[in-house]
Order: sequence, then structure tokens, then C-alpha cells
Amino acid sequence: MSVARSVSPAQLVGTARQTVLDTLNDEARLAWLSRRLAVAVALLLVAFVGFYNYDRYLVKPESPLDQAVRSLEDAVRQSPGDIQLRVRVADAYVRQGRYPQAITQYGEALKLQENHMPALFGMAAAELLRNNEVRAEELYRQIVDLNRDNEDRYSSRDMEAAYYRLALFASKAGRHDEAAEWAREALKADRTDADVLYLLGTSEEARGNQEAARGAFRQAVSFDPNFRDGFAALGRTAAALGDSREASYARGMELLAAGDVDGALAEFQRLIAAAPDYGEAYQGLGLAYGKKGQREESIQAFRTALERNPDLFLAKWSLGS
Repeated sequence: MSVARSVSPAQLVGTARQTVLDTLNDEARLAWLSRRLAVAVALLLVAFVGFYNYDRYLVKPESPLDQAVRSLEDAVRQSPGDIQLRVRVADAYVRQGRYPQAITQYGEALKLQENHMPALFGMAAAELLRNNEVRAEELYRQIVDLNRDNEDRYSSRDMEAAYYRLALFASKAGRHDEAAEWAREALKADRTDADVLYLLGTSEEARGNQEAARGAFRQAVSFDPNFRDGFAALGRTAAALGDSREASYARGMELLAAGDVDGALAEFQRLIAAAPDYGEAYQGLGLAYGKKGQREESIQAFRTALERNPDLFLAKWSLGS
């Protein structure tokens, strides 16, 4: 027969107190675990967002150019003696902006065939793009020397570019006589190239040949009404030669090219008042009216310009004749 053990009030209080403490400890542990879980979920969310953005915006798919380069590289490894493949992969490196690698491949092509023109032109361009102008000039001079007796040299756009580059190098170095000579060589390939004509004009101006400079500037702007620097140079040389009409016309065209249509219109109107028989003034007036959307006035101005000077290209072109 069991006998119930009596429990004192103090024991009851102690037991109750321990139960409460155990409950509080369990709740604290649960809260701690909940906080840790929340932190872990937040970190996972940040990691996911970061990975998504990296994959979506930073990891770019291989471009068609990159794929083509890989294919060309594989082809070169299989046929290292193929000069055409060497040049093609070098050209592709240039398009990628990998100029040292391009120059290396052009060099390999030149080992296979000395003085190979596509490789020389490509190497010169790559050296220029990486701002090695000294080496680029050496290569362009080599190209020109190799083509000195080539009867087709003036029918090649690449050769025109070589002459033009040599003219630029000479001009930057202050060798204006040489710059003018190279510019004239380039014009034998394309007599309408405005950039070459402008360079010829600046070279002649630097040499003190104002009349020759004005002639070059006239040709440079004759096909392009937006050639602001060309018109500024034309106005400068015309003023130096005492030709106030042409200086005024060039000033109006410079304003027009700069977007100051009202200023240009006022300049041409003043010029017409001072020189009513000057065809270029009406040509400029027609261009200014055209910019303002005044079609009828523009057409009439061009017709008047051609009555005074039938050879004005911009007026004829604007009328479609």
C-alpha cells in the first residue's frame, strides 16, 4: 500500500518557478532560431538577386564577331601557312580593338609573303588606331614606295588613304611643303575629297600661298554646305586677299553650318544689297530659306543664283538639275 508523500508549499513554489523558467528558455530559443532563419532567408534572397543580375546583365552571350574570331583562330591553327586566314583573323582582331594581337597576325602574314599589301595596310591602320603614329607613318611610306610604279595606284581607295595619312603626318610636323605634295597625290585618286582639299588648303595657307589656299578651300566647300571649318578657312583667305564679297558669303555659310539660320539670312541679304550680281549670295540665301522651310523663296533664290552663275553646284543640286 502506497502512502502519498506530502509536498511542502516551498517545494510547490520551486517547481512552479522552474516550469516558468523552462518555458521562457524555450521561447527565447525559438525566437533566436526564428531570427537566424530570417537572416538566412534574407541572405539567400540577396544572393539570388545578385546572381540573376550578374547572369542577366553582366554575363553577355558571345557575339557573332566573337564566334567568327574563334572560328578563324581554329582555322589558323589548322592551316598556319594560309596567308589569307592570317589577314582575316588580324582584321577581326582590329574590329575587336585587340590591336597588338592584330599586328602580330599581320606580321605572321608578312613572314609568309613579304610586302603583302593587305597585311601592310592592315598593320598601318592598327598602329594608327593604337596611336603609334611613328610606326604607322613608316608603314605608309613603305606602301607608297612599293606602289610607286603601279599604274593603278590612283584608282585605289587604300592608296588615297595612304597619301592622305602621309599628308596629315607632314602637316602635324610642320612640313607644309611635303603635306601639300602628299595631298595632291591623294587628289589624283579623288579630286572631290573635301578633307584632302581642306588639308591642301591649310598647307598652302601655311606656306603663304593665299590664292592656292583659297582655291582649295573653294573646292572643299563646293559640295558640302555644312563644312563649317571649310567656310571659315575660305572666309579667312578671301579676307586676306581683299575679296569682301566672298568673305561675306563664307561668313554667312559658316553661320548656316553652325545652325544660326537667321544670322546667315541677314548676312546674305546684306551681301545681296551690296553686290546684287553675286550669284553665291543668292545660293546662300536659297539654302537659308530652305532651312526655315520657306520653299518658294528658296527655289526663287536658287534660280536667281544660277542666272548669275550657272556653275553653282549647290544651287543646281538643290533644284534637282
